[in-house]
Amino acid sequence: MIQHDQLIGLCDEIAALVRLNLPLETALRYRSGDLPVRLGNRVRELADRLESGQLLSEALRKDPNFPPVYAAVIEAGLESGNLTGALEQIAQNLRILRDSRNFLQGAMLYPMFVFTVLWFLFSIVATKCLTVFIDFYHSFSFKLSYLETLALILNPLNQYRIDLGLLIVPVLLWGVFIFWCVRSKRSTLLTLRTPPLFFWLRNANRNLTQTAFAQIVTMLIRSGLPLPRTLLLAFQTVGISVSESELEQQLHSVKNRQPQPSSSKKLLPLNHLVNWIFSVSDQTVLLSGLDQYAELHKFQAENYLKRLEFWLPVLLLFLLGGIIFAAYFLAIIFPYGYLLYQLSGC
Repeated sequence: MIQHDQLIGLCDEIAALVRLNLPLETALRYRSGDLPVRLGNRVRELADRLESGQLLSEALRKDPNFPPVYAAVIEAGLESGNLTGALEQIAQNLRILRDSRNFLQGAMLYPMFVFTVLWFLFSIVATKCLTVFIDFYHSFSFKLSYLETLALILNPLNQYRIDLGLLIVPVLLWGVFIFWCVRSKRSTLLTLRTPPLFFWLRNANRNLTQTAFAQIVTMLIRSGLPLPRTLLLAFQTVGISVSESELEQQLHSVKNRQPQPSSSKKLLPLNHLVNWIFSVSDQTVLLSGLDQYAELHKFQAENYLKRLEFWLPVLLLFLLGGIIFAAYFLAIIFPYGYLLYQLSGC
């Protein structure tokens, strides 16, 4: 799957070629030599399809390396006669997501590095102290079940002077982080793959989806496309699969003020906007409302991203610090305190 950075570059490249009124197939083949190897090969394949007579949107749909949503946006741009505007909208949203991804990765590096160092020191100290604690407990016939369990885990590893079992924790943490970094560069949708913890980024993604939908609808309505076709194309651009019959059911329920059909759940989080679009008859009011809707949700997305930039480093430090403290407490502080308590009662 093509990476977001490569998709941004391709959007800019095609938009520039369209502005210059150059034949896409010839220009893309010429420019493919200046692109990275993988992207250049994909662009040459795209040029071959265009030379065979396929439309740009059709050629993109047949290439599994491009997100299906990207082809839908291209198709909407072609039908509206504003391909450049559609490409610029894609590139703008992808840049916001790319910058957010880069910030997330940078913000997570320092807390994870500190956590790894502290956990490494903890592993050494815990391995050495645990043997001493267990000897003391056995000498005085004290029992602490979880210490004996740790002893069974650590016993085969004592010769290495470090608990390799404890080191599995940072290894897994770094493995998950690297896996997410790689996966976040690729997507089948024009959105960013986010761990569940990053709810601010997930909300920002949702608002960017709503913004993109409103912008595409506005562009298609201004080009004179019928409303049903406009909505079908707009839903495709945000990765929502909906049929004409389902839209007709939605329109019928709005016009007759009937309960929403079950298919309306597929339209989330855009069902309220679609209902409003169906209820407005004045095109001027409709376009003005869509512009305001897009600006509002773009502003909300930027606010979520700003909150993420402020709170993420703080939350990560507290979370990883809490894990380290809990580990030290269970392996060193509590056994030592419990030993003193037992000795004081002898």
